[in-house]
Amino acid sequence: MKKSSLWIRTGKQKIQIYRVIYGEKKHKICSIKTDLSDASNVENLLENELEKRQWSEWFNQSLNLKKSQKMQKYIDYGIDNVLLDAAEALKILASEDPRGEKSENRELAANIWGAWSEIYKTVGSKNAWCMQQKESLKMLKYRTKKDE
Repeated sequence: MKKSSLWIRTGKQKIQIYRVIYGEKKHKICSIKTDLSDASNVENLLENELEKRQWSEWFNQSLNLKKSQKMQKYIDYGIDNVLLDAAEALKILASEDPRGEKSENRELAANIWGAWSEIYKTVGSKNAWCMQQKESLKMLKYRTKKDE
């Protein structure tokens, strides 16, 4: 087997993956959607470790880029606004299921506590921003009085 590498071409609707062997015409391996939903099938089509490593690096970079673009939308909108919107949505769910008897709401509550523990590590931890609830309430009261 000859040594080959990958050439990946990203278009508006599809990503095309080619095998390149020095001195030969490139060979199209497959096309996948730009949302990477069908990317799990690609690795099975690759022939050597170099191709697999190149694919893995490209795929991880693409996922990180998509994630950072998604996170940037939240940052632009305002993380506090995102959390306030989530709180409003939770109020609606709680009014429909006040005791949390629906299994999907109990699962949601568990996921929220998991997410909150990650948020608290940044906001309330002494190793990070170190903002306690008491301090935040003082700041919010001061800001409200200042705005009036």
